[in-house]
Amino acid sequence: MSKNLKILLADGSRTTEFAAREFIRLSKKMDTDAVVSLSESENADIVIGISDSLPCEKVESKKLDDAITIDIKDGKGYITATNERSVLIAVYRFFTETGGAFVRPGRAGEIIPRKSLSSLTVKLSEAASARYRGFCFEGSAGYNHILELIDFAPKLGFNIFFTQLWRPSFALDRWYNNEKSPAHTPTLLSEEAQDALVIQYEREISLRGLNHHKMGHGWIPSVLGEKTGHWHGISKAGLLKDEHKALVAEINGERKLFNDSAVDTSFCYSNPEARRLIVDEVVKYALENRETDTLHVWLADQPNNQCECERCKDTLPSEFYVDMLNEIDEEFTKHNIDTRVVFLSYLELFWTPKRARIKNPERFILLFAPIRRPYHRPLRAQKEGRLMPFIRNGWINPCTSYSALCYLDEWKKQFPGECILFDYHLMWDCYNDIVGEESGMMLAEDMLDLSSLGMDGMISCQGTRLGFIGAIPMLLMAKALWSGKIDCESEIESFYKASYGEDSDICRQTLKKICLAVKPNALRDVEKLDDSHLDVINDAKKAIKEIYPTVWAHLCDKDFAVRTSYIYLSEMLRLADLLCDFLTYAIRKDESEALKVWSEVLASIKETEALYPAALDAFEFALVWHRHILPIFFPGLQINYDSGELTM
Repeated sequence: MSKNLKILLADGSRTTEFAAREFIRLSKKMDTDAVVSLSESENADIVIGISDSLPCEKVESKKLDDAITIDIKDGKGYITATNERSVLIAVYRFFTETGGAFVRPGRAGEIIPRKSLSSLTVKLSEAASARYRGFCFEGSAGYNHILELIDFAPKLGFNIFFTQLWRPSFALDRWYNNEKSPAHTPTLLSEEAQDALVIQYEREISLRGLNHHKMGHGWIPSVLGEKTGHWHGISKAGLLKDEHKALVAEINGERKLFNDSAVDTSFCYSNPEARRLIVDEVVKYALENRETDTLHVWLADQPNNQCECERCKDTLPSEFYVDMLNEIDEEFTKHNIDTRVVFLSYLELFWTPKRARIKNPERFILLFAPIRRPYHRPLRAQKEGRLMPFIRNGWINPCTSYSALCYLDEWKKQFPGECILFDYHLMWDCYNDIVGEESGMMLAEDMLDLSSLGMDGMISCQGTRLGFIGAIPMLLMAKALWSGKIDCESEIESFYKASYGEDSDICRQTLKKICLAVKPNALRDVEKLDDSHLDVINDAKKAIKEIYPTVWAHLCDKDFAVRTSYIYLSEMLRLADLLCDFLTYAIRKDESEALKVWSEVLASIKETEALYPAALDAFEFALVWHRHILPIFFPGLQINYDSGELTM
């Protein structure tokens, strides 16, 4: 029988108390006989929190850097860290060190073994390798899905959660308005309702001590009177008033919203009034949100709409951008605002200024966003191309030609401050690898290279609901960022054993055959499939058929998380079987039969989402396949790029 365990809080923070209550909650899952409770007694069994009397790793910044120390022997000892967030990370680490695992967001991802608490011994002291480790959510998502990703972040050792724009209408509307999915009856949320959700998840981020990064795009619409939460959305009629037309970029002799969307529109940055209004908007936000530690200041989210007026046409956009950043720093200093500002190398801002320089690098962090870079080769290979000249409104993405890092190197030459990678492995490319092993190993490799490439961490711009596509990549990314080293094979093996128990080997072997059949590099259009691939597809279909009895036997597993793993696996197998059929017809150039199967694929992913919404984002899956994968096999298909809809 386990004895009673008393927990003493070493500090009075809300996050440390939350960490202690999480320790109690997970302890009760581990040892049902245990009685674990908070105590104020100095003779408590376990001390959790921050105290000068509890030794911990030395770090450069206790606020920014995460280090943890766990010293528990036979159920007695302490858990401490450099800051309250790190304490929570340390608590979760205690349970992974004792055989547990967090294999996906949500309680259905917590795998906690049954053990006696009084027999447990864990001793470790570590500091995170990368300072910045975070999630930025995208895709289609409801409030609970966002909350589960927030909750998942410290379980993996992440310390940042980034929410974009004024509110995440782009994600909430896709979910609650029920775009492309029968998951539920549409429930339209007003902006007021969405703002209420924002307040709640801000509380959840704060409760866990995560560094909350905010905004990014959205400043230009705000200046014009629209606090947007959408990407590329149509702005309300009459938003651009006559008195504001001089603010926006002149293109082909006209000043108007680009694509009728304020978030896509560039300003006339040579206009001092346009720059001043953006600066004023940023300063106003910072004054009203002094608790915000890190604020992203980005410009338009579409290329090829830079101002062509006489004052702008011969000046790089980054010149005016850096001028504005310096003006923001001056105003922040004047108002005693400590908030750090993240500025963006992205689209036309890949090209560095020739004249302007950041005057106070300590205020700023450079965010490097190599949008649409290839993922079949590691990040370090993205400097094999060359710098291209800047062509106003003739932008061609340099990231697609292995030259992204050439532009980062130019920024690093003139900006000595910190730099974070903002990358999209789990936003689009994950749908090329439905198993996740190959893409996960590439993601881990990229994380290990960050320091040598001059970057201090990663914010993953990714889908929110990646239960059976993103689980392995998220775990490998987290491990590599924390440790600075990783044995991917060992980590993947541990994931399968935790997720699938005694039959993990057959599960992994089947999924490996699926990966060979539904070949990621074929879906990325860097390898071509021919008739010789049909045998690989048939082998995968055979393996899928053979494993079903094993999967069905586990659908009543007594462990909730393991049972969920097999439920998700059964849905994955159904999808993979259909994709194998689609590829068979695609290889045979039988468009009619391939599109019939594709209709079944769409039905399958929508049904999966309806039953298990955390497992799969049907909206993003269909969008990626319609925009980028189906045209590889059938170039003549009529596809609406904006909506991703397929004309069949």
